[in-house]
Amino acid sequence: MLLQAAVSRVGYIREQLDPVRSGFVVSGSGAAAKVRKLREEGFTGPLLADPAVYTVAAASEDDPFPDVSSGQLAFGDPLQLSIEEQVGHRAGATAAMTPTGYLHAEDSDALKAAVHQVLKLEDPHVFFSVPVDVGWLRDDAVGQLIAWLNVVPNPQAVMLGGQMDPLAGFSQAVGNLKRLLAEVPGTALLRADLAAFGALAHGAVFTAFGATSQHAAHRAARPGRQAVRGRTELALRAAAGADGLLPRRDAGEEVRRRPGAGVRPATGSCWTPSSTITGRCRPPPTTPRC
Repeated sequence: MLLQAAVSRVGYIREQLDPVRSGFVVSGSGAAAKVRKLREEGFTGPLLADPAVYTVAAASEDDPFPDVSSGQLAFGDPLQLSIEEQVGHRAGATAAMTPTGYLHAEDSDALKAAVHQVLKLEDPHVFFSVPVDVGWLRDDAVGQLIAWLNVVPNPQAVMLGGQMDPLAGFSQAVGNLKRLLAEVPGTALLRADLAAFGALAHGAVFTAFGATSQHAAHRAARPGRQAVRGRTELALRAAAGADGLLPRRDAGEEVRRRPGAGVRPATGSCWTPSSTITGRCRPPPTTPRC
C-alpha cells in the first residue's frame, strides 16, 4: 500500500513513511518534479507521479488525454510528453501514469479513445490511469468497462470519482468493484480511504491511501467540482453488510504488500511497474483483443 498526497503535503508526511514497506503517489501539477527531487534526496521506495488531469478536465473521444498546460507552450503529444516527464532521463518515477481526463459515467467513446491511444504506445511499463465516475460500476455499465480494460495489456490504476462516498451511493457499487478487481488482473486502486485495505484483500495489485480528504478514496471529483467528504463509517457498514470490500479480521486475507525498492532488474528478469511496486512478478501481457 502506497500513500497518495499532493505535492505540497509530501514534506509533512515523508518522515512517517517507511520506504522499505511503502512509497508515494504524488498528485497534481508539479508531481513529476517533486518525485525527481525525492530521488535526488535519497528516497528509495516506489514513487509514482500522478498528473491528476482528471481533477481539471474531462476526457473526450477527440481528446482522452487533455492538455492542461495552462497556456504554456507545449509542443508534441500530451501523453508522450507526460510519460517522458515522469520516467525520462533522471526523472525518478518507478513507472509512468497516463494523464487521463475524467471519464464520465458510460462515456464509452472517451474510454475507447483512451484505450486505443495506450495500445499505440506499445509500452506495457506504463500505468493506464482510469479515473472513472462511479456510475461505471452500475450493473448495466461495469461489463463494458471490464471488457475495455482487458483489451489493454498495461497495468491499470483505477480511481473512483463522485461526491460523498460513491461506493455507498448505490447497492451494486461494492460488488462490481470486487468483480472488476477479480476480472482485470494487474489493477490497482488509487486515491482510496479504508476501501484500500479491502481492495488488497480482493485482488488489487496494490493500492494508494489518500493522506488527506482531498486525496482519499472517491476524491477523483468531477472536473471543476470541490470534493465533498463523505460519511466513511456509514459507507463501510453498508459495504460490509453487502459482503463488502472491508475484510473481516478472521478472513485470513493478507492486506499488506511489501513493495520493492523501485530498481529495475537486469534484462531477462520479470519486471513490470506493478512487480516493482509490489515485489511480485506479473505474467507477461497477452496479445490485446480487438
